Amino acid sequence: MKRKGLFVSAGLLIAAVVAGVAFFSTNSNADSDLALAELNVKKMTCGSCVATITEAVEKIDGVRSVDVSVTTGRSQITFDPGKTDSANIAQVITAAGYPASVLRQLTAQQYQSLQAEQAQLAEIYVAKVGDQLVARDDFNQVVEQRLRTAGLSARPEAPSQVISQAWQGLMQRKLMLADAERNLVVVQDYEVDLQIKQLRQKKPNLDAYIQNSYGSEELFFQQTKEDMIINRNIEEHVLVDVKQPSQRQVRFNQWFQNLVGSAPVVIYDAGLKQTLGGAGGSGCGGGCCG
Repeated sequence: MKRKGLFVSAGLLIAAVVAGVAFFSTNSNADSDLALAELNVKKMTCGSCVATITEAVEKIDGVRSVDVSVTTGRSQITFDPGKTDSANIAQVITAAGYPASVLRQLTAQQYQSLQAEQAQLAEIYVAKVGDQLVARDDFNQVVEQRLRTAGLSARPEAPSQVISQAWQGLMQRKLMLADAERNLVVVQDYEVDLQIKQLRQKKPNLDAYIQNSYGSEELFFQQTKEDMIINRNIEEHVLVDVKQPSQRQVRFNQWFQNLVGSAPVVIYDAGLKQTLGGAGGSGCGGGCCG
């Protein structure tokens, strides 16, 4: 019965509705005299809210770039400190109908140092999710896995949709594994072996599936273990007192959105940033705003 519970939570993961994920990236080619402000913005509900805020802030003299996340309620803005400041930017956003407060501001020197650090990290890592760095090799492995599953492994360049899906899946996994680690959730290797043995009994062609979709048994073992850790954490720490399926879905969505909102995501790789193309501000396109 316990093993069945793991599969129930796995289905819940697939069914979860995940909003646009926040991502912030600094431009390594930005002018050295620019400062950076990060603000907390309230009352955003969709993409139309993001568009309204962006339009208002871009009118401020000295503002160079605007990144707004409807999911986390955060905004990062680069600006010329000789022409404006973070307090003025917060006032403009508040006046647009979205109460804003300054979380932190980096001086031009601090921002330049941050860019230099991120440029070095970008050689090895594509992003940072909360406190976890996402290695370029790990991300490429996920992309290749999705290409194999879709029968596109021979293509010289991954389609942007595949890259976007790979990023969303990897980021979700990082967030949920981090929460499981905080709760000290452990799955032993023998439990994974038992899980795979049961899968083999249900799916005679499992070995061919592993080779086609994962490329190696080691990768399949590792991802199965991670899935079991995530599901155990959900069952024992998130949904432990919830029985009704509809309530479980609501609780899961609330938990996941809290994970997203509490974990800043920084994109180092310019290509990934361009592919995602503003997913942090995705929403309903304006139809849900009152």
